[in-house]
Amino acid sequence: MTSAIKKRAYKADTVNVKLLRKKFASISKDTIGTVLRECGNDLSRAETYLKEQGQEQQGAEGRGGLKRTGSRSDNEEVEEGLKKRKTDDPNYFTPPVNLVIEDESMEVIGEQDTQEEETEQQAEYEDSDKRPMRTLTNFCLYDLNNNNRYASIDDIGAEGMDVVAFGDVAAIFVDDSDNENDDDEDDEEGQQKQTTKETANVQLSAIFYWQVHINDDVPELWLLTSYGWYKLMQPSKDYSPLYLPIYARTTIAGMAESELTVNPKLTYKKFVEILEDTTNMLGLTMTSADVEENADYLYQELSIWAEETGFDPAKSSLMKRLQKLSGSAVEYNPNNVMTVRGSVKQRGGKKKTYEVTSEPCVTSHIASVSKDMFVRHLHAIQDAANEVEKNVQNHNQAGRTKKEIYKNKTKNVEWQGESIVEEDGTVYYAQAIVDGEVIKPNDCVYLRTGGEEPWFAQVISMYENQEGNKMFHSRFFSHGKETVLNELAGERELFLLDECSENHLESVMGKCNVQHLDANEREPAIFESKDYWYYRLWYDSQNAVFEDARLHEGQGFECQSCISKGLTNAQKNVIWDDNNNGFRYKNKEYHLHDFVYLLTGPDEEPYDIGKILKINKKEKTVVVQSLERKDTNILIHDNMILNSNSEPFKDNRSLGYLDEENTVSIDELEGTCNVVERSSISDLVAFKKESPNNFFVQELKGDHCTRCKEEKEKKKQEIKSFEENAEKKKLVALDIFGGCGGLTSGMEMTGVIDTRYAIEFNSSAVVSFERNFKHTTVYNKCANLLLRRAISQHSNGEKLESMNDELGRPLQDMPKPGEIDFIYCGPPCQGFSGMNRFKKPDEIKNTLVCTALSYVDFYKPSYFLLENVRGLVSYKLGAEKTPNGVLKYILRCLTSMGYQVRFGIHQAGNHGVAQSRRRLIVWGARIGHQLPDFPEPGTCFSGTTNVTISMNNENTGNKTNICYYNRTGNRAPLPAVSVGDTISDLPAFEYKNTHHMLPDNEKYKKIRQNTIVEQLDATESIVGTEVQAYGKAPKTDFQADIRHGAEKLHNHVTRSFSALNVERVYNIPMRPGADHRDLPDALEPWCLSKKNPASARHDMWKGLYGRLNFEGRFQTQLTEMSPMGKQGTVLHPNQRRVMTVREAARVQGFPDSFIFDSANETSSARIKDMYRQIGNAVPVTLSFALGNKLREALIKEHTKKIQQS
Repeated sequence: MTSAIKKRAYKADTVNVKLLRKKFASISKDTIGTVLRECGNDLSRAETYLKEQGQEQQGAEGRGGLKRTGSRSDNEEVEEGLKKRKTDDPNYFTPPVNLVIEDESMEVIGEQDTQEEETEQQAEYEDSDKRPMRTLTNFCLYDLNNNNRYASIDDIGAEGMDVVAFGDVAAIFVDDSDNENDDDEDDEEGQQKQTTKETANVQLSAIFYWQVHINDDVPELWLLTSYGWYKLMQPSKDYSPLYLPIYARTTIAGMAESELTVNPKLTYKKFVEILEDTTNMLGLTMTSADVEENADYLYQELSIWAEETGFDPAKSSLMKRLQKLSGSAVEYNPNNVMTVRGSVKQRGGKKKTYEVTSEPCVTSHIASVSKDMFVRHLHAIQDAANEVEKNVQNHNQAGRTKKEIYKNKTKNVEWQGESIVEEDGTVYYAQAIVDGEVIKPNDCVYLRTGGEEPWFAQVISMYENQEGNKMFHSRFFSHGKETVLNELAGERELFLLDECSENHLESVMGKCNVQHLDANEREPAIFESKDYWYYRLWYDSQNAVFEDARLHEGQGFECQSCISKGLTNAQKNVIWDDNNNGFRYKNKEYHLHDFVYLLTGPDEEPYDIGKILKINKKEKTVVVQSLERKDTNILIHDNMILNSNSEPFKDNRSLGYLDEENTVSIDELEGTCNVVERSSISDLVAFKKESPNNFFVQELKGDHCTRCKEEKEKKKQEIKSFEENAEKKKLVALDIFGGCGGLTSGMEMTGVIDTRYAIEFNSSAVVSFERNFKHTTVYNKCANLLLRRAISQHSNGEKLESMNDELGRPLQDMPKPGEIDFIYCGPPCQGFSGMNRFKKPDEIKNTLVCTALSYVDFYKPSYFLLENVRGLVSYKLGAEKTPNGVLKYILRCLTSMGYQVRFGIHQAGNHGVAQSRRRLIVWGARIGHQLPDFPEPGTCFSGTTNVTISMNNENTGNKTNICYYNRTGNRAPLPAVSVGDTISDLPAFEYKNTHHMLPDNEKYKKIRQNTIVEQLDATESIVGTEVQAYGKAPKTDFQADIRHGAEKLHNHVTRSFSALNVERVYNIPMRPGADHRDLPDALEPWCLSKKNPASARHDMWKGLYGRLNFEGRFQTQLTEMSPMGKQGTVLHPNQRRVMTVREAARVQGFPDSFIFDSANETSSARIKDMYRQIGNAVPVTLSFALGNKLREALIKEHTKKIQQS
């Protein structure tokens, strides 16, 4: 920023108005104000203009005056004079009548209320990273010192010029939220997506300078003003000729850097070919002429880049050519421009982010898998990246030196030795000789297919059929590239399949060397023979699951693939018990007197429930006695304020017998449920939490299934045996990127996990984590740094220097390998989130996926879980923009380390919370341990869409669809949780009207007289009481469960707002769905009003300042509580305020016993920290459901060991 460029306030300066009034006394104050605004508050320019209008300077006597036509106002005449000089020339810009001037009070949809933020953060360049990030579309730049003549971006800061920008402004949703996503948009079918929410016709204040950011090969041009960062998008039609050349040269420079990173030997000719074939944001077609025209600029930029990255220009053919071309090019010397490589830093958030200077720390194995896929350099501890590259080159060279595998024809096949058995005319043999090679059962062979590549087959048995054909039964392997790993598969890794067939021995091309690797064996890095393959995992091609191959291999001549196929086919048919008192259908067992789920009710509602009274084998039907759900008692949440005691308890587990019997087809059955007598339940809350399939009646009637009773007793004994052992041997866990502890909270509820260690960089989140998990050692430091220290200390035997954490406390040693049984993590995911519309694949946080996987490689835990936003699934990776690249990378790393893997999308709304929040979940279990399954939905959730992952394989042409939601019609055992179910029992309070804009009147007096809740000043720090009594009993299952163990209510407070926003909140009508459109004109934000041209394009931004519905659900919980934020429906259903911290926590399933805290000292900062921690958390109920499946896996593993011993 030069000293000549200063901040400019575009409201007419009072002092300047007074000075001009002394010289032009006959002109009104409003007219002078208009002139000053048009002239950017430049006193000299305003005075010159008034003189040019024929006015002589005069004193207070008021001689002379503006010429008038008819009754036109001074303002109209002045504005016409200003515009007339520009409209005649297309090189000049004409500001619209409804011009908005950027200042500190400008409201932009999606940003927090700026009036509540510290104003000093917008004052100086040193604090620029705290300013909001916005886009500027349909923009132009013009010179205020030259009658608004269009100016180039290069003119910013030029002497004698005062360049400003104009366009449509929108918020960029890049804040400190790690886990936000656009679930509400995706789940509302038919609803218009609102991807941008702009404020139209904005003139920016003074531009300090402009920057070029090179992100994922794409240049981004940014402007910095006093009040924000602006990313330049599409220019206006008239301004395009000035802007496009600048955009073209920066685009070419960005592409050159990217291509040289991938291919340092890139030639000029090849680069031009790539350039001409590449599309860009503005749709420009660029050729060699553009390169030659900008050669000087390109060479300068690439030279700077080469110096920063260590690239050697002398070895680059492209740079040598540019150097020659630059000799005749015009010298480029821009004003006030900076070039920044890497991602744009996060701006506008208060959260302390991972230090950019801390290089991603990965183990050598992860580095080898990561090679060339991430833009940022990966710091390997043991092997440098160039060594990995040499290994790969040696590997490829070795493979090419050996003989070709493919043979066109098998010449000779004969049996060796006598037959071993004969069955039904089929004679089996132990050995055969194929073209001189001895083939035996369990050998692996190349099978001729007629295609370009052979198949890999395992010989199960060999025989001669009745026709005299020499045959063998084979089971197949799949090469990794034919699985979902696709492009990222290991070159020599195979996966066992449940696919088999009968084949002629003449189709055998020869034996292949297929070795089984154990979990602890490393993948070979160098292959001396082309005929070498390895496997250790079985692959389920339907669900993309990888499991220990030993679990899927038969004994002797037994083909496990045939057995699996038989079981799968059997599921399609009904298998009846011998006594006809039960049957098995679709992999579920049913018996006489079982309680069953019925599909007789509507979709997206809880199952109907009945008891089987009769089974008709001939008709394939059952007679059931129907049961009713007692939760049909109507709980009116609005009445909870007046008289909660009179409201009934809404119990979702209470059933009652009906005097009706119905005959239903077995196709209308979908599993069984557990119904017990109420008197047998000692702890009702624990009984309900144990399983969504648990119900009760006051008294059981009729006969019971003896078989089921015995099975339940057997399971009870298995669980008892496990729990006795588990209490001594809980899984010792490490939570990486733990936040405030959402994942840990759910996992610890299972009773089988002891989270002794956690890593979190944000100090406020650490304070909350430590307050709630006092037994956990929390490392408040960068995960990369901690891994580097752990490897240095425990692997290399180095003595570490003492270091303090971010809270100034001594940093403790990391645990040793062998001390961690379970690692779970949610790597920060802003770059993956759908809410983040401007994705940056090279952002450092994205490479924290590498860091998390390196922890797995270093500690080798028995179990691993990774959660992330759904957006990670579609995230491309590497120079080749590999589809689903990050997900494939995660799978590849885990399988290469000997982990069984299963992955899928899960909707938190189906697991007991009233919000849409879909997460990608990846389970990993080390070979030798039971791989956990995924939970089925426990609660209904309407509009559960996009929980399917679709992955195409270009090698096979197949598409794999992964979905673990198998319940018909989005049904579930329990009804959906509503807003009222979640928060209606909490103490009521609301904001006091500030009357900032509208005076008090009879209407407001009547509201105050009828209000029965306390009204509080909402303009000061925090609003509400931090610790208080509940005051009323819980009235729903959710409320009873969430309050379990909490003696007092904590954190039932909201953030404060400006007087204007408090008045807006107060005036939103008290009805579900009311929003800013219902405000009086004086209170409606201009950017949301009909006056803003952008409003009509976005359905008037329905939902901002929106009031929740007790019978509906919440929007996806984010890291801010702003009624004009990204998801602004945050007003309480029947109280004049936004949601409190505690209410937000309940939306995420945090128990009331979980107390949120902060490392900040000021009250307002503490409250914002708490909202942020909650928005960044994994829903606790989803974590608990996942943890319960791990618990089930541990019980199976324990029971299996007991049986084997």
